[in-house]
Amino acid sequence: MGACQITEYKRHEPEKTTIYQAIQENLDAFIAARSFEGQDLAEYIIKEFREYLRCGRLEHGMVIVGCGDCGDHYPVALSCKRRGFCGSCGAKRMNETAMHLIDHVLPHAPYRQYVVTVPPALRYWMGINKKLARKVHKIAVSEIDRYYKNKAKTEFGIGAAEVGSISFTQLSGSALNYNYHWHLLYLDGVFSNEESPKLTRITDLANEDVEGILQKIVARTIRICKRNKLLCEDPEIEPQVMLDPLFEENPVLSAAMQASIAGRIAFGERAGPHRL
Repeated sequence: MGACQITEYKRHEPEKTTIYQAIQENLDAFIAARSFEGQDLAEYIIKEFREYLRCGRLEHGMVIVGCGDCGDHYPVALSCKRRGFCGSCGAKRMNETAMHLIDHVLPHAPYRQYVVTVPPALRYWMGINKKLARKVHKIAVSEIDRYYKNKAKTEFGIGAAEVGSISFTQLSGSALNYNYHWHLLYLDGVFSNEESPKLTRITDLANEDVEGILQKIVARTIRICKRNKLLCEDPEIEPQVMLDPLFEENPVLSAAMQASIAGRIAFGERAGPHRL
């Protein structure tokens, strides 16, 4: 048996964080106020909050973990494993995904990250319509793919190039505001169509190249929005978009999303003005 590498285990104590305390102190009053206004929260939203308040708390469930080297035992609190706003479970899932990609998926090669954001108004439409979001995402990926393939053909004579990328959708900004955007991780080059895959680097990405890709994404996205009547020259025409059932059944969720995008308070006596 080797020497024990664990010097001290310490629970992360979520109850000491500002967001935990804010939710714990105001959740019941918030739920009651929405019910009084006739804007009841969906049950799954309430469950998300309740489970978050139980996450990492020993009194809500734990396991005893023992060290085979030193014989010490530590109580480890159970986690909520939710996919909403729990920072601990979100970070754990992010780390596990990163480790899986590095160990089993991504080849040892250079990479480049692209961050694709959309205007605030479009964030709302994409948030309530997954079909529209998929179309805009497909546009962004196809234009970046096209850049790599064209570069490979014109500069290296590779006519059947393959591009590799992984896309991650992120729904919030640094202030926990609703901000629909993507992080695209690209192999910084192309694979040629040979018996043994060979990566050819595409390294000279200039500002004008990025501007060219962006202009094409914007032009195609505008056409999509016009076809869906999200952009209308006539102000009398109301935008028409197919709502996902989630927002048809929960108008309070739609109102909260609009307020978050605009940086406004959604409910209560202070509803409307910008947040300080």
